Amino acid sequence: MHSISKFRNFLMLFIMTAFFSAVHVQAAVNHDNPAALVERCYQNILGKTIKPGPLAHWLRVSDESSAKEVVLGFFSTREYNVLKLTDVQFIEIMYRTLFDRDAAETEETARQALHMSVQAHRQALHMSVQAHRQALHMSVQAHRRQHRHVKAVRPVMKEK
Repeated sequence: MHSISKFRNFLMLFIMTAFFSAVHVQAAVNHDNPAALVERCYQNILGKTIKPGPLAHWLRVSDESSAKEVVLGFFSTREYNVLKLTDVQFIEIMYRTLFDRDAAETEETARQALHMSVQAHRQALHMSVQAHRQALHMSVQAHRRQHRHVKAVRPVMKEK
């Protein structure tokens, strides 16, 4: 399960980097209005209305960071990580946060393709982990057989 969360984090960074390179995303994630960006991130990513204390904290973060770093910061919070969102929910959050809108119906096919790609990568990762476990198990078994063979041969060699 830990590998899946690492994969999801990698995927999130990949998507964020791709999204932030798009001009229309740079316009939607306007760093000229940090309060609006922080409020949108808090609402969309964490699913709650921001209070004055956290707003002040995130505005300080915003003063020292790029818009991309602020958004990534929200995805790194403990509050976000306990949400256990599905891939589709994650993609919807990305659209609302980065594009400041829901995914249009014309993008539904792309979202489904991305979701299927994530599922395929998860399955491939799971299969890879299983293959590595099996290879390790077989290697350990071969080592044990070889070690037993060496133990059995040593006494015979001493007698000569």
